[in-house]
Amino acid sequence: MKKLTYIIAGLFLIVTSFSANAFENDEDKKKCTVEYNLYKGDIQAKNFVDAKERLISLMEDCPTLSVNIYKYGYKIVEDMIAKGQREEGIKLMSKIVDQRLLHFSKGDGKVYSDWASFLDRNGVSRELVYQILDKAYKADPTAMSAKNIYMYFDVVLERNRDIDVQMILDTYDDINEAMEVKSGIYQQRLSTLIAKEEGGTTLSSKEAKSKRIAEGTLKNIGIIGIGLEQKVEELLTCDRLIPLYRRDLNENLNNAQWLRRAVSRMFNKECTEDILYEELAKAYAEADPSSDSYIFLSGILEKKGKT
Repeated sequence: MKKLTYIIAGLFLIVTSFSANAFENDEDKKKCTVEYNLYKGDIQAKNFVDAKERLISLMEDCPTLSVNIYKYGYKIVEDMIAKGQREEGIKLMSKIVDQRLLHFSKGDGKVYSDWASFLDRNGVSRELVYQILDKAYKADPTAMSAKNIYMYFDVVLERNRDIDVQMILDTYDDINEAMEVKSGIYQQRLSTLIAKEEGGTTLSSKEAKSKRIAEGTLKNIGIIGIGLEQKVEELLTCDRLIPLYRRDLNENLNNAQWLRRAVSRMFNKECTEDILYEELAKAYAEADPSSDSYIFLSGILEKKGKT
C-alpha cells in the first residue's frame, strides 16, 4: 500500500511539473527552447551582453522553461559587477532570485543563503543581508553555509542580548541541531567516497570534487560550532538560566523539546544544586518517557540515595 502511495504521489508530481511548465501551444514552446539554447550558447561563449538580452526575454516569455535560466543569470550578474555595473547587477540579481523562487521554489534555503552571500560581498547594508539570511534560516537552516549561519547568529545575539535571552538560546539550539543534520549528510558522503578509494577505485573528477567539498564543509561546521559556543558562553550562567527557566517552566510542562534543552543546559553548566533542576528533570521524564529523560531523573534519585 505504501509503495502504491509513493507511485501515485510521483505521478502527481510529474503531472504538476508538466502543468507548471505548460505553454499555450507547441510553437511557443519551440520558440522558447530555441531562445534558451541560444542563451546557453552565449553563456558558454561568455557573450554576456547578448546573454543578458536573452535572459530578460526568457524571464518574461518563458519563465517556467528551466531553472537554469536563472542559474545562468548569476554569471551575467557577476560579469556586470566585474565591469563596474554594481547597482545594475544587484537589481538584476534581485529580479532573478525573486522570479526563480516564484517558479522554482525547491531549495529555497540555499537560494536565499547564496543571495545573502552575494549581497554581503557587494557591500549591501547589513540589515538587508540579515533579512535575507532570516528567510534562509526559516526556510532551511541546513542549507545555509557555515559562514552565513555564524553571521546570522551574530546579529540575533547582538539584537536580543538584553531583551530576549530565550530567543537566543532557542536559535542557538536550532542551529546546532541543523548543523548536526548537515554534518551527518556530509560525513556519510565522505565515508562512502573514502571507502571507495580504500577499495582500490580511483574517484572520478566529480567524486573527487564532492570529497573536497565534504571535507571543507565538515571542517567549517566544526570551526563555526566552536565560534558559536564561545559567543553564547557568556549567557550560559546559572544566574541567567535559573530565573529564565523558572519563568517559562509552567507553560512548557508538555514541551519535551524545551524541557530537554533546559535540563541538558542546567546539567552541563552545573546548575544541578537548584531545586529547579529536579523539577525540570521530572517534567521532562513525564513529557517524554525515554532513556534520555530517565538518565537525568536517575541521577537525581541516585543523589538522594535511591539506588
